[in-house]
Amino acid sequence: MKHLHISDDIQLKLDDVIGRLIAILGIRGSGKTNTSAVILEELLKYNMPLTIVDIDGEYWGLKEKYEILAVGKSENVDVKIEVEHAEYVAEVSISKNVPVILDVSGYLNEKIYKLLFKYFKRIWYLAGKFRKPYMIILEEAHEFIPQCIKTDLKEVITRIALRGRKRGLGAVIISQRSAKVEKDVLSQAEILFLHKVVHPADLKVYKEILPLPSKDVVDMVTALNVGECIFYYGEFVNL
Repeated sequence: MKHLHISDDIQLKLDDVIGRLIAILGIRGSGKTNTSAVILEELLKYNMPLTIVDIDGEYWGLKEKYEILAVGKSENVDVKIEVEHAEYVAEVSISKNVPVILDVSGYLNEKIYKLLFKYFKRIWYLAGKFRKPYMIILEEAHEFIPQCIKTDLKEVITRIALRGRKRGLGAVIISQRSAKVEKDVLSQAEILFLHKVVHPADLKVYKEILPLPSKDVVDMVTALNVGECIFYYGEFVNL
């Protein structure tokens, strides 16, 4: 049986991860980037086709260990693309099982949203056709699925997060501002890695997620050091 080795204490069955929504939350510098990198490497170890939305051009180092296509406009990409190429890249990725780093660090915000909308709309359509495992990793999720704001991009990502399982689609959403992520999406996350937060609004999200007394949640979160998190999966809570 295939497992994702997250840490000495946490291992997840690959079959339990496929098609699920995973949330990695915490303030900048809390260790969530390392958590996401571990999950990514474990998925790539099993040749899982996926797309990483790389906001700051941080993931290209994965190419040193894995066969993964980096596209975008920065100097570290394999292929430079414009918005009009988004659907083609999405089709290659999901139909040919090609892991993709979608490096959007070289685009202005308006182009980022257009590119991601075209890309994920195509992924959604093709997932309905192929019906096979595929994962999406979304950095700075609050930028793309913000609470109380409607956009075409938010609609398609929300659809993937909430209804993608039947099509084999799973997602990892990563954010430093939990309270700014669409609650309808966050509430459906089945596997959570909760790193340290300090803002009362973000702490409130943790209190709503964890089946523990509020005081216990505050005490646990306050005690977290860099690299530590609260792991929540179903009714299992582990620090």
